[in-house]
Amino acid sequence: MYLFGSGAELGDWDPADAVPGSAIGYSEERPLWSFEVELPANTSLGYAYVRREPDGAVLFETRNRTLDVPLCGGQATQEDAWVGPVGVPPR
Repeated sequence: MYLFGSGAELGDWDPADAVPGSAIGYSEERPLWSFEVELPANTSLGYAYVRREPDGAVLFETRNRTLDVPLCGGQATQEDAWVGPVGVPPR
């Protein structure tokens, strides 16, 4: 799973420059992916998720989201659920 969106930190909407996620917290009961990205304070960024298949094909989430980064830095947690196609992407 990858995270991409507006701003250089999120690849400027280019899936080739998307931020890779970590599945360290992933379980069948709670399929969590985590991403660590430093974002500029006091900004609003658009973002979405993309899935890359082993053969290079991609599945794009069908929803764009917005994150308002607070004025003060620090860590933030955002929980989302995938909104888009499931399974193998069409050829």
